[in-house]
Amino acid sequence: MKTAIYYFTGTGNSLFIAKKLSKEIDNSELIAISSIIQNPAVKADKGRVGFIFPVYYCGLPKIVEDFISKIGLELAETVFYINTSGDDGGVDCSTGKINKILAKKGFQLNGGYNISMPGNYIKMYDLDPEEEQLKKIKESEYKAKNIADKILSGITEVKYDKFGFIAKVINNLWQKRVNRSDNIFFCTESCDSCGICAEVCPVDNIKIVNKKPEWQHKCQECLACINYCPKIAIQTKNSINRGRYHHPDVSANDLVSAGKTYVSNL
Repeated sequence: MKTAIYYFTGTGNSLFIAKKLSKEIDNSELIAISSIIQNPAVKADKGRVGFIFPVYYCGLPKIVEDFISKIGLELAETVFYINTSGDDGGVDCSTGKINKILAKKGFQLNGGYNISMPGNYIKMYDLDPEEEQLKKIKESEYKAKNIADKILSGITEVKYDKFGFIAKVINNLWQKRVNRSDNIFFCTESCDSCGICAEVCPVDNIKIVNKKPEWQHKCQECLACINYCPKIAIQTKNSINRGRYHHPDVSANDLVSAGKTYVSNL
């Protein structure tokens, strides 16, 4: 059976899990959501369909919710998701939101899972210690294999939404203003105009103007720009004394090769 794995990633955690899952499931294909969401019609092939994405503000990134709403699933046989987060799943509305979208298409989830990964949301908190990061990454490989075994066995296991109503309110409020959340970013004098921030942005939200990045207000707040900047030149008021993180096995080139075409409704 063919398996289509649609993923969204900012600093590589979800792409890492997508790759691990693909290795465990024969005849699987990895597709970056940002590379195809602007296609006039997106339809999944016959077989399994999976969505892999990070948890943003207790739920779905806006681009992921838009994509699941758009994709045609007429040929799909099973649908699952895996979300990655800096904790153990915590307050989350992913299952409820996805099931509501799928119900309109005549489907329901066959699998819903969470994998804890190193956190990267440095506008709000500092990074885990390096030892803890490495521990989470190692454990995530085992979890990905275990989830793949369940998917291949046809086991139905769907993660329960903890404080789902509260999580949904938080996620909806965040989605309404996320596009202009890039107002928090600024660039210091250490910027050398390398352009990596523009290249890694999955939604083409950064233009280099007069040798400096300018944000275009279609942000998804993935923080790829700030975490992949080699000069630590991109900052927010809270990030100046905090570390930077991207998955050690996911380079800037890996993100660039995924493609990016997403333009959100402003």
